[in-house]
Amino acid sequence: MTTVIASASDERKNLRATKLKENEMSDTFVTAQVFPGKTNALVKNMMKAMGLNDPNEAVDAFNCGKWQLTKVASGKVTPIVQAVEALLEDMESVTVVIDTTVDPTKVLKTDNTTIKAFSLWVDDNFAKILAKAKGNVPTSVTIKPRRLKNGSNDRKIKDALPKDHEVDPTEFVYMLATELKKVRAGKQSSVLAKDRRRLFYVAGFVVSVYIYLNFGISEWYVIVSKLDDNKCRAEDIVFSCN
Repeated sequence: MTTVIASASDERKNLRATKLKENEMSDTFVTAQVFPGKTNALVKNMMKAMGLNDPNEAVDAFNCGKWQLTKVASGKVTPIVQAVEALLEDMESVTVVIDTTVDPTKVLKTDNTTIKAFSLWVDDNFAKILAKAKGNVPTSVTIKPRRLKNGSNDRKIKDALPKDHEVDPTEFVYMLATELKKVRAGKQSSVLAKDRRRLFYVAGFVVSVYIYLNFGISEWYVIVSKLDDNKCRAEDIVFSCN
């Protein structure tokens, strides 16, 4: 038996060939150049498919669920990522002129006395929202509604919303008190409706406002929950400040 011992020169040649091969594969081999200071090939391919030049923007788009990895089909060349259908559908912004005579602390409390076939139940946790409403009384509040296309959870919805989307607590309590006063008086609200829940992200909570019709009586509910405590349903309307 003959034993062949590779020389140091041969080892250097093999190492050089390996490096060259890695460089050639850097745009297609998913584990190539995965270390600080380098954009690995997986992210490069994601950027190409998304039409982006910024690797951080590509990663953010993936993390927030706007894009997803595609399954590998044998014998077919497919994009590494594909766009995910938008979770929210934009609707026209709504401006509410605030009734400056309204007192949110008096309006936004449980009232089971039926007035004009109207009753209101307010979650005890709403006091946490009222406690943060320390700003000046607004004259008007503009908010942006979006329709939820599919059932989801609060964190995914918040990721799909613009940055700094939470509604200011002061603006929110005066807006909600103004609109509930309209409903109590039998007038039409531009924010509240009988079809679907209205969701508002305020002070780190999600506030859901909805109606339950009970033998002709409109029972309104204002519920304050921690994020993801409640399942959000398709067709719910999500409001943000932008």
